[in-house]
Amino acid sequence: MSFTTTSPKDDFALIEDNNPDKIYAQFDQLRSKCPVAHTSETGGFWLLTRYDDVKRAASDTDTFISSVKAVIPSDPRGIRRPPLNTDPPAHTPYRTALDRTLKPARLKRLAPILVKHAQRELDALLKTNSVDDQDDDSETQASQIDISTQFGASFAAWVEVAWLNLEDEIAPVLATTAAKWVNAWRQQNAAETSAQSARLYDLARKLFADRKKSKRDPESDPASSLLLEAGPDGQPLDDELLM
Repeated sequence: MSFTTTSPKDDFALIEDNNPDKIYAQFDQLRSKCPVAHTSETGGFWLLTRYDDVKRAASDTDTFISSVKAVIPSDPRGIRRPPLNTDPPAHTPYRTALDRTLKPARLKRLAPILVKHAQRELDALLKTNSVDDQDDDSETQASQIDISTQFGASFAAWVEVAWLNLEDEIAPVLATTAAKWVNAWRQQNAAETSAQSARLYDLARKLFADRKKSKRDPESDPASSLLLEAGPDGQPLDDELLM
């Protein structure tokens, strides 16, 4: 069964449209007629569209591995990093360390902090948009907000700051750098991906250097939690992989 395709060998090509109804319709069609579909886009990949299939695949780490490819498109530099690009048992210490910091009690403590960050960032965005509308003399100008680029990047940075126990002034730096890094990855620009990644690594090095000198509660500090773990060989996790 073929849908909108770019190659006779393909079962589908992802719809390039911002209308969610069209996107949902494509996945409904795939689920009913071609639940395991293939495309040659972005290097080629298979797509599972039914919940039970996705659940079984996610639980079968022997058959469906992450060490070859876990992100589409792949890192333009060909780099694989834990825990995303690793399989058990190499994956296990990273997951153990991070899960330790995501227990319900801690999430409840973080929730009101994140709500305040979200409200502040959204209020500022709405206020700026309102001022822009007032300055626009065009009667046909519609108010528009790109929630992903204008809100998502900044709020995600504040989530990281709260979860990793970073200083507040790091949030805008993290938001800008991470957004540039993601865009470079999407464009498969290896040089720019490396440049922005280097800035993120600098933040991580400073964080781990501090935690090595003064560890914090491993249940509320991811870096301190990671420093407690050992690899399958019983040795401490490699510094570069930690970062």
